[in-house]
Amino acid sequence: MPRLLGPHLRGNRDFARMWASLTVSSLGDRFTSLALPTVAILALGAGSTTVGLLAMFGELPELLFSMVGGVIADRGPRRTILVTCDIVNALAIGSVPLLSALGHLSIAQLYAVATVEGIAALLSFLTFYAVLPGVAGRHALSDANARLEASRQASLVAGPGLAGGLIQLVGAARAMIVDSVSFICSAVLLAGLRGTGRAAMTGERPGFLRDLRDGARLVFADRHLRRLAFCSSLANFGAGMGLAVSLLFLYREAGMTPGEIG
Repeated sequence: MPRLLGPHLRGNRDFARMWASLTVSSLGDRFTSLALPTVAILALGAGSTTVGLLAMFGELPELLFSMVGGVIADRGPRRTILVTCDIVNALAIGSVPLLSALGHLSIAQLYAVATVEGIAALLSFLTFYAVLPGVAGRHALSDANARLEASRQASLVAGPGLAGGLIQLVGAARAMIVDSVSFICSAVLLAGLRGTGRAAMTGERPGFLRDLRDGARLVFADRHLRRLAFCSSLANFGAGMGLAVSLLFLYREAGMTPGEIG
């Protein structure tokens, strides 16, 4: 890993742990993103409304709790938040293969898993990128972001094919064990962080609601941030609509296998 780091990040043990954590969990996420709706469609006979609701429950936390999550990430113990979110994700996702093996899998459980995973993923994402500037240092921040994004894009290219192949081999529910294990590995890596990049606070800190109000004012008062928020929301909305119908079409109309879809 050190040889892959630029001169400003070489020897930065905390960044190496964060990079490895994101790489492992991003690859695992590709398994759940394909396996969860596949379980609903193939194992539980879900239709378009059910698959659409499943996607909605996964994305709803980002719409409703982003600003609250930002304040929590700013005020809370960041290493603890990161590790806790990974453990919660591991347990939530791991419940699918467990209950499937016991014969008690239901759509309601998949809704719950999607919601819990969405909340934990949101809080983890916000906390991760609140920690990053202090860990990498301002002078190496662009270098750090480039490496993190390269890992994320590699998982988007390689992950679906691996996920589709494994789903076809062992079934969608069992394939989600990979993501559960990836979150456990991520939690172990992040538990070893020596610092969280938080500057020491001086003076009396504003209350939670005051921080929330200041954050909202900052976003809506700045035209660039306002446009970015709108574009991101619109893109997520369209992607969710596409996912709800594309997998149903590919499985039931085109007759494709999970390996081919991956």
